[in-house]
Amino acid sequence: MRLANFYIFGLMTTLIFLAASPCLAVTRHVPGDYGSIQEAIDAAQTGDTVLVEDGIYTGSGNRDIDFNGKAIAVQSENGPQNCIIDCQGLGRGFYFHTAEGLDSVLSGFTITNGRAEWGGAIYCEYTSPTITGCRIIGNEADRYGGGIFAEEASPEISGCTINSNSVGLYGGGICIATLSAPNISNCIINDNLASNTSTLGIGGGIYSVDSSPSISDTIVTGNHAQASGGGIFGENSPLSIVNCLIKSNSAGMRGGGVGLFSSMRAPSISNSTIIANTADEAGGLWIYQSSPEIYDSAVIGNSSQSRGGGLFLAYSRAAVASCIFDGNSAVEGGGVYITGNSAPDISNSVISNNTASYGAGINNRKSPTFLNCTVTKNVATINGGGMYHFGNSNAHPLLANNIIWDNSPEEIHLTSSSGSFTISYSNVQGGYPGTGNIDLDPAFVDPFNDDFHLQPGSGCIDAGAGDSAPEMDYDDIARWDDPATPDTGAGVATYYDIGAYEYFPGCRWDRDGDEDVDGLDLLVYGAVAKWITFDPFAAEFGSVDCLLQ
Repeated sequence: MRLANFYIFGLMTTLIFLAASPCLAVTRHVPGDYGSIQEAIDAAQTGDTVLVEDGIYTGSGNRDIDFNGKAIAVQSENGPQNCIIDCQGLGRGFYFHTAEGLDSVLSGFTITNGRAEWGGAIYCEYTSPTITGCRIIGNEADRYGGGIFAEEASPEISGCTINSNSVGLYGGGICIATLSAPNISNCIINDNLASNTSTLGIGGGIYSVDSSPSISDTIVTGNHAQASGGGIFGENSPLSIVNCLIKSNSAGMRGGGVGLFSSMRAPSISNSTIIANTADEAGGLWIYQSSPEIYDSAVIGNSSQSRGGGLFLAYSRAAVASCIFDGNSAVEGGGVYITGNSAPDISNSVISNNTASYGAGINNRKSPTFLNCTVTKNVATINGGGMYHFGNSNAHPLLANNIIWDNSPEEIHLTSSSGSFTISYSNVQGGYPGTGNIDLDPAFVDPFNDDFHLQPGSGCIDAGAGDSAPEMDYDDIARWDDPATPDTGAGVATYYDIGAYEYFPGCRWDRDGDEDVDGLDLLVYGAVAKWITFDPFAAEFGSVDCLLQ
């Protein structure tokens, strides 16, 4: 009797435990177990996986698919190249609108031929699903988001290819709107189109409004906007762009690579390359009524038919540091164009090999501050190889610790004495009036191959004004006092160098101090994230006695 009672008690305990435990996750196969993807989702419970076999899926139940708020994974069996959702122009692929979170996962599909007013392939509304490893190709939206539209949504979008989508108004590839904060990482966003009329069609690759997306480790290339922002356009959006390649995008009006407009909070661009983009105005970056932070980035080979080949600033207090503006072209301001009550701070940057009619390196009409920049090898066909300054009563540029050298036809061209133009502790070829200015060969290491580091004995060493200089140089090396050079600068630190690069003896790439240039130095420097050429590493790689170099 006691044994029977024990058995009954144990059985009841087991039943109670099972009743209180969540159901075991189930894998539901399509088409093995269910006739459509939607049928499998409807049957799924929290934690289940809907596994979709190879094939092309069409028709009702395989478009306009709804997770219904479930925390499940819907994934292909063998990747997006083998599992295709063809919407046949009759709807979109997926609609997330029931508070889905990051544990609602869409993975490994190709979604194509979607057609909708918003979000040709995927529409996220008040949700934050995970979308990973998908190909969003050849979809269309009438108004917002040819590929993906996110409204008050924060999806995780990673490892996706978003290609050849189109939209009538905003965001050929992705449109992000109204307090959304998606994370977009490790994606390729290419050959998308935002096209309507000459005043609409904005954000060929990505368009963001009133939102704060994070875009990282992503390639944005070959996109076109009929109006503005061929690659990316942000409107009142403190977006973050980190370690991205923005290449060969175009815009009919402005901002071939990136356009930023009316952002009260500062957007940021870092460790990114903006290259070979084109527009009528501002081939690389168009910034208007916005004050972003731009650092450790390269703006190269962009072109404008009018103003600002590399960077266009209007009504902006942008902070630009440790950037390269090289090989850009425009009619005015090949490298940088500044207008409209702007007062940007530009430091530790190299402005080289740009071309324009007026102001090949810099065309300025307002009140920027340039600190420790190297402006060299720029060519203007009319005036202002290094800098063209259009003087007016509201223009008060301040330049200190800059190298302005080997520009053509002249280093600095002033159109008027109105306003003020202050330059000090700078090395200007041919000389220029101002406290501490010099006219000495900067002794670049290899100017023919665009290596503008300083050689031993350069007149720029220990000749800058330390009070205003950034503590680190372009290469993130601390500015220091060379004991072999007399200090001729000014301020508390009278030994800072002039120009973007601080002179550093020995192996400047031995970043961990072990007298050996190797992979550890690459990691310390973060060269994979920061745009540089790898030539200096290649030249010194494997050197075991850096002190002798």
